[in-house]
Amino acid sequence: MSNPLEPPVDAQQAADRSSPAGERESPASRTGSAPVVSVIVPVHNAGVLLNDALNSIFAQRDAPAFEVIVVDDRSDDPATLGVLSDLADARVRVIQSDQRPGPAGARNAGIAQARGEWLAFLDADDRWPQASLAQRFQVAQGFDGVRWIAGRHADWDALNDTLTEPENPLRNRIGSRRNSATGTRIQDPELELGGPPFLRLGAMLIHRDALAKAGGFDTRFRYGEDWLLWLKLALGEKLVYQDAISLHLRRHAGSMTAGLRGLDQGWRVTLHALAQPGFRMIRPRLRWTLARQFANAANGFRDHGHWFRALGYAIRAVLVVPNSREHWRRIGAMFLPRRGRQKGRTEPTVRRH
Repeated sequence: MSNPLEPPVDAQQAADRSSPAGERESPASRTGSAPVVSVIVPVHNAGVLLNDALNSIFAQRDAPAFEVIVVDDRSDDPATLGVLSDLADARVRVIQSDQRPGPAGARNAGIAQARGEWLAFLDADDRWPQASLAQRFQVAQGFDGVRWIAGRHADWDALNDTLTEPENPLRNRIGSRRNSATGTRIQDPELELGGPPFLRLGAMLIHRDALAKAGGFDTRFRYGEDWLLWLKLALGEKLVYQDAISLHLRRHAGSMTAGLRGLDQGWRVTLHALAQPGFRMIRPRLRWTLARQFANAANGFRDHGHWFRALGYAIRAVLVVPNSREHWRRIGAMFLPRRGRQKGRTEPTVRRH
């Protein structure tokens, strides 16, 4: 049974999926033209999942000329090394990250090698729908002076090949102004993005000059580094939101394990943002975000049986926003049976990047 969120698969794409990723060419390499978009794919021990990501890139329809830069962030497992070896051809560039380990450094290394005017990013375990790049680029051409486009994403259960859409507060607030073809300009993106992250880097298209002005990705952080970049972009750029699914975000056991690590570390980037003078206007929202991250960490560690760490995070949430009934309820829920505390549960908001 087909999923209504899944784009139709034509005969050519079916053939592509059955072939090694290295046997196809990007528009830029096929025509010899200079790329308009550089697609940067950081990879660390992703194994054969990388093939799914690359296959989805090269299945893009009506896309502008693009190049693909795969950045190896010190992978050491045989499966990943084998895939990378097969990719070493004119169709795609494979480079080694020479920066600090982590997704931020790998992306910065790819940016330094990029030739395109626009930059797009895709994690090695995710994929794009067929029209993703073309739709985002079309929106970019429709607004003068806009250098930052963001689409929606859907959570992808790769095991069952099903898609579900998570909550998107920005989409709800835009309401009837949503437009999948032309996009919707967001006048004050810093006010929208100061809360817990609900947009995804893999669904964005960013002009290289805008990204350079924002300073690139902060390599001090392994979690939340993309959200910090969005906050910096929001200080000087207008965001155009496109109401179309641009990314399938893979959910699997590895991402859930990394998610627990993210809960334990992702709040650090919010604490950093609170200390930055440029974010003074959104500090109240950042404090709520920090409290919610602490509360989510409390939920995550509680569910994994780490009670003392969970209680510590719950107390932190209350200390950050002491007048929040929600966070006081969370502390009480720590001592209730599982059935009695499901109602107030909030899912983790930090994912491995």
